[in-house]
Formats: sequence, structure tokens, C-alpha cells
Amino acid sequence: TISLEAKFLAPVRKGTVTARAGIVSREGRTWQGKAVVYDDGAKPVMEFMSTFKMAKDLEIRGGIEFRSKG
Repeated sequence: TISLEAKFLAPVRKGTVTARAGIVSREGRTWQGKAVVYDDGAKPVMEFMSTFKMAKDLEIRGGIEFRSKG
């Protein structure tokens, strides 16, 4: 992980939260991701933005699959 930023949007006092994450952009081995955490009412309560630099040899990361939507 090169960087990670979190924004707290609203408090969660009870219930279950759900996170949805995806890749925003990719340039070579540098990937940017975004995740949003939602409360029970589907209201966004937290956002994460991150930048990752992937290993040159992904085999050392065995077991991880990268899938794209579509």
C-alpha cells in the first residue's frame, strides 16, 4: 500500500455495515481503489481511497484472483 485515505461521513450506532470496493484506475503496476461502507439504510458512512503498487511477480501472492466487472 502506497497510500490510504479514510473519510468518516456519518456515525453508525447500531446494525450491520456493508462495504463495496473496486478498482478506480490502473496504470502499470500502480492501482487506485475505492471502497464505500454503507449502514443498514444503504447510507454511505465511510469512504476509503487507496493506491497500491503490485508485485512484479504476482505468483508470490498465490491464491489472490483479480477479476473485473463486465
